[in-house]
Amino acid sequence: MNFSVVKNVARKSVIFGAIIGVITLIPYINFVSFLFLAFLISPFVLIKMKQKDLIGILDTQESAIWGSIIGIAAFSGFFIAFSPLCGILGLFFKTGVYMAFKLLWSSGGGIVILIMSYVMIGLIIALFNAFSAAIAEYLYQQVTSLTKEKNETFKIENRG
Repeated sequence: MNFSVVKNVARKSVIFGAIIGVITLIPYINFVSFLFLAFLISPFVLIKMKQKDLIGILDTQESAIWGSIIGIAAFSGFFIAFSPLCGILGLFFKTGVYMAFKLLWSSGGGIVILIMSYVMIGLIIALFNAFSAAIAEYLYQQVTSLTKEKNETFKIENRG
């Protein structure tokens, strides 16, 4: 497996995460979009990768690795897009999460809380996405009856 494929997938995951971060600002669909980010972004990206023939047949361990990479990259894009925009909206709307993010961005100690929450929630989302990617790959193998040979190994090579 080429390292450029991993970088390409990470970039696309960051873009998907940023799009979901902007969508999450909409009040009545924010919960659904965050659940999509937390559980379904890695199967979505894996399906897109299989459609473009970027990856071949994976086993559940490899798909869990891909899912965690996709999950943490997508959450990074989500957090980079969502938290500053939410803080800006907190200047205009004095309700709920907008006000909380405005207070976190305006105080010095709030930045530390934002960083700690990014790390903790990012790890949880990476774990959830690894699990959902492993489940999706298992279901894909059951539907298509394709399995990976036992002698093939999972390697990420850096070729430049």
